[in-house]
Amino acid sequence: MKSLQDILDQRNLSTLFQPIMDLSSGAFIGFEGLIRGPADSPLHSPANLFGAARQRGLELETEMLSRQIVLESFSAQNLPGKLFLNVSPRTLMNPNFKNGQTLAYLEKLGVDPKRVIIEVTENQPTFDFEGMRNALLHYRGMGFQIAMDDLGEGFSSLRLWSELRPEFVKIDMHFVQGVNADPLKRQFLKSIHSIAQSSGTQVIAEGIETDAEFRVVRDIGIACGQGYFIARPSPVPPLNPPAGTGRLANTNYCVEQPYSTPRNIAVETVLRYVEPVQPEMETGKIFARFSEDKNLRAIPVVKNGRPVGLINRYEFVDSFARLCRREPPGEKPCADIMNAAPLLVEKSTPINELSGFLSESEIRHFTDGFIITEQGRYIGIGAGQDLLREITKAQIETARYANPLTLLPGNSLLIEQRHLRQLEMVAARHA
Repeated sequence: MKSLQDILDQRNLSTLFQPIMDLSSGAFIGFEGLIRGPADSPLHSPANLFGAARQRGLELETEMLSRQIVLESFSAQNLPGKLFLNVSPRTLMNPNFKNGQTLAYLEKLGVDPKRVIIEVTENQPTFDFEGMRNALLHYRGMGFQIAMDDLGEGFSSLRLWSELRPEFVKIDMHFVQGVNADPLKRQFLKSIHSIAQSSGTQVIAEGIETDAEFRVVRDIGIACGQGYFIARPSPVPPLNPPAGTGRLANTNYCVEQPYSTPRNIAVETVLRYVEPVQPEMETGKIFARFSEDKNLRAIPVVKNGRPVGLINRYEFVDSFARLCRREPPGEKPCADIMNAAPLLVEKSTPINELSGFLSESEIRHFTDGFIITEQGRYIGIGAGQDLLREITKAQIETARYANPLTLLPGNSLLIEQRHLRQLEMVAARHA
């Protein structure tokens, strides 16, 4: 097992990004950068990683390297909006901390400091309020904005809010999860929202995991949200919210038709996320992934968020076996045996268009599967079998609801729409 010093020397850390949504518009305003240690190490968890760093006196080195790696990934993927960058008070107050390092690194990467939010993570008691306030004012003077993490969870969060006057405040997930069933939590959110309005602060509700929590937080008027219901942390995050949350964020509701046609169903309905690999990944590790997961059909190859190849399970195993007869192939880069011209499909493509293309193109596009992208960036893969299943299901639904003579919505649809309106009226009376 690698020691913490080995991990730092080899820069063996990785970044996940979790989107933050503007709840009034339904758009993402930016991403929080989250650091992880090596996947095969107990230090993969950030709590273990930074706990070990504190024990070994390497907290400053670990946090500065983490900051650099998050910034590098944000820049390499050319992510839009703001970056929420975690900074601990202990690092800010460390006498060995050199002011200007983060700004210099941003200039090197070409990232505007005005797009970076310094997110103060209060995982230890803060007593030197004046020293911390001066340090953060120094950041603000360089163009950064300030966010305070986990309001309500920390040791002195309300005092910090008063002292720092941050642009953003994050409400701890304890007060968000289950808020739809807890009047006290709901009152807490309303109070925080009221204080935020009077202080010019935007509130971000963390830990939104259900549709019900999302609706309550939005209806209270909270500015922004973050959580698994909106999007999970990912090495290559989505640029736009899932269709469901986008509709929920819009306050203008209408009864949607409960049936669809293949023409208005998009390719993203068959999307499955598979962890991608870099072109330099050794073929031996690819073989191990296929061996561990018997249901894994294909592995995408991605560089800086852009798909560059696809590794089909059966073709790979065949090529790997042939190579084994001549030489040990385990250390060869997977780029040598990947399909360097996979089918790339934008997530908004209607499935009937893709189906038509597949029927007229090479059969391998159907059997290998295809890579699904968002504005050219990898977000998942799709399989030919899943595409056929979705088209068949939609055609059955269309036939069920259509009048056989006019092909217009029939009685079944009208009854369901009437039932929905009745449910809405009942809900309104009990609201």
